[in-house]
Amino acid sequence: MTQSVYLASYTGTHSGLAGIVNIGIRTLDRSIYSHTELCIGNPLVSAAKCYSSSGVDHGVRMKVMQLNPEKWDVLHLPFVNADTVTKHFAETDGAGYDYLGVGRFALPFLLREHKTRWFCDEWCLAALGVKEPWRFSPGGAHQIAIAMGGLLPQGCVVTPENLTMIAQGRDA
Repeated sequence: MTQSVYLASYTGTHSGLAGIVNIGIRTLDRSIYSHTELCIGNPLVSAAKCYSSSGVDHGVRMKVMQLNPEKWDVLHLPFVNADTVTKHFAETDGAGYDYLGVGRFALPFLLREHKTRWFCDEWCLAALGVKEPWRFSPGGAHQIAIAMGGLLPQGCVVTPENLTMIAQGRDA
């Protein structure tokens, strides 16, 4: 049986410098998200293999994590095969984090994508087959996943505020 794939978008704030980065990304993006993961298995229900590129971990990596629903919004991606994610990971495992690529969102006229380094949502969107994924942010990745057919997983609570935000094209 093939496991389901989920996109997890981080709404929390870490402590210290990482927290300042979380706030900075959300501010520049005008979004509630500052990080993105692709997970094989529902990470809200149990520990799942979560794939991304992380500044904290210095690049592309896989971690087994169970995510806190108070800090993560998760979308089920029924159109994505888990093998697609693991293949992209095998091709990029250990690649460095694109710190300058993240800086491009603050200074777009100075910086361009790095050909062998990745930031989180760039890595996730590339795994989903999105062209020029370096142009997007965590909030953009969440919206793209919804537009591609991403669904709230079973058991998620949908509030009137979430529905209003989705209807207005904002992050839920």
